[in-house]
Amino acid sequence: METRCLDFKTEIDQLKTQNQHLTHLYEQQIRHCRDLEESYQRSTKQLEQVHEQTLLTIENNHMITIEEMKRQEYRIRNEVKQVRNQLEEIERDMERSLTFNVASYIPFINIITNIIELNTKRRITHRIRKTLHTKKKGS
Repeated sequence: METRCLDFKTEIDQLKTQNQHLTHLYEQQIRHCRDLEESYQRSTKQLEQVHEQTLLTIENNHMITIEEMKRQEYRIRNEVKQVRNQLEEIERDMERSLTFNVASYIPFINIITNIIELNTKRRITHRIRKTLHTKKKGS
C-alpha cells in the first residue's frame, strides 16, 4: 500500500506539473490572442485614418482640379474673345483697304480671262476642224 501511495503521489505530482505546464501554455495563448486583437484594432484604426486622409486628399485634389479647369476655361474664353476681336479688326481694315478691294477681284478676273481663252481656243479648234473636214470632202 505504501508503494501504491507513493505511485499515486508521483502520479499526482506529474499531473500537477502537466497542469502547470498546460496552464502556462493557456496563459501564453490568451496573451497572444490579446496581442493579436490589439494589433488588429491598431491596424484597423490606422487603415481608417489612412482611408479618411485619402478621401480628404482626393476631395481636395478634385476641388483644385475643378478650380484649375475653371481658370483655364476663363483664360481660353478670353483668348477666343481676343482672337475674335482681332479678326473683326482685320476684316474692318481689309474692307477699308483699297488694295484688298482691288486684290479681291484679281482671282475673279483670272477666272474670267481663263474662260475667255478656253472659248477662243475652242472656236479656233472648231474652225480648223471644219476647214480640214471641208478640204477632205473637196479632195
